[in-house]
Amino acid sequence: MRLATRGRTQRAVEREQSFALDCECGQQHTGQRRRRPHTIVCNTCGAALFVLPANPYPVPPEPQRKPRKGPPRRKDTAPGESLSDSMAELPAATADRVGSFVRRATAATTGSLRRSVRSAGRHIAAATRATQEFLSNPVTLVILGLLLVMGVSSAWMVRRSLRESAMATYRSRSEAGFRAFAEGDLSTAADDLMAAARAAERLGWPDDEADPSERHEVARVRVAARELHALTHLLIDPLPDLLRKLADDPFPEGRWSPEAARRYDDGWIVWEGPLTPGQIDVPTDIDGRTLRLDLSNLAFLAELPPDDDARVPEAIFAGQLASITREPGRYTIRLQPETAFLWQSMQTYEELGIPFDFTHSRAIVQQRLKRQAAVNGLPIEVFPGEDADNGPGEDLGDESPEEPAAASAAARAANEAAAAPEVR
Repeated sequence: MRLATRGRTQRAVEREQSFALDCECGQQHTGQRRRRPHTIVCNTCGAALFVLPANPYPVPPEPQRKPRKGPPRRKDTAPGESLSDSMAELPAATADRVGSFVRRATAATTGSLRRSVRSAGRHIAAATRATQEFLSNPVTLVILGLLLVMGVSSAWMVRRSLRESAMATYRSRSEAGFRAFAEGDLSTAADDLMAAARAAERLGWPDDEADPSERHEVARVRVAARELHALTHLLIDPLPDLLRKLADDPFPEGRWSPEAARRYDDGWIVWEGPLTPGQIDVPTDIDGRTLRLDLSNLAFLAELPPDDDARVPEAIFAGQLASITREPGRYTIRLQPETAFLWQSMQTYEELGIPFDFTHSRAIVQQRLKRQAAVNGLPIEVFPGEDADNGPGEDLGDESPEEPAAASAAARAANEAAAAPEVR
């Protein structure tokens, strides 16, 4: 009896087929595939892994490639191998054609380069001849000369115009500045005299050929301009009041809130008192701290000689604030060194509002200002009518002593025993 089956009869597997499966736990399982699909269990994690059955069909044979017809393929030139070595492996006809092409290309390139060089030489020679002919033409020389004269004349006229404008500015603003000071308008006087000083700087005054009177005049304007500028730009608050406000500032040591910093930003101070090397320390009743003025970057103070009756030199100087730092136990003031200068004029000093007394007479201050003027190398008399010996007004050296009302950001020495400036 025959048993009929549906479809094609399957052939037995003729070769062994292995499998390799990786489990999720990392364990690898290998074995032989069976005729039917089956499942294996991982010994490590117990996961079930499905294994496909063996392929019942034989492996197809490798396809046979027919050899390609045509000229043999050129082998790439190896490093160090010349083109002639590669061409030696080619057929003779092909090598002749390639060599002929290379020779024609080399000849064409060389010829093109030669023609380009000759053409460039002809153009350069033509341009040189044209330039020589143009420059040798008398009409051309006349035109070029006229253009040169016109250019030099225009530059001279522009410079002369600027110089005349600067001279007019200097004369008008200096006269207006001294007149405004005589009328008591310090702000206008400061603006006018600063404009006159800038005009003198543009003019290069005083130059080496200036006579002594011209040097004296320009120096007067510059001294008056900087002193009035400092006088009209003093701190908004007197220095002790400012330090009290800064003491209440909530920011930590070494920092200020923006509102507090704006109160002393770009302000000026005027200081009068004895100098100690590098710094001045003044005791205060503000927050239990001392006040220190840093003098380390003010080199001009080292040239100041001491007073006749003082062991240390005393000075009156001004400067624009660079910073006020709050440090443990003290407040430190630093000035911008390029703005600091020794005070010189008695009339502007009186505008600071520091009264005279027995230990701080007009004669003492005037002698101090004269010494500082000598250090500056500038004239003693700054404003018209200012006396070189005592200054305007009568000497108040016999007045009864009184506590001086300090000017904004001003400090001075009460006497040698106190040896500390009073600040306000």
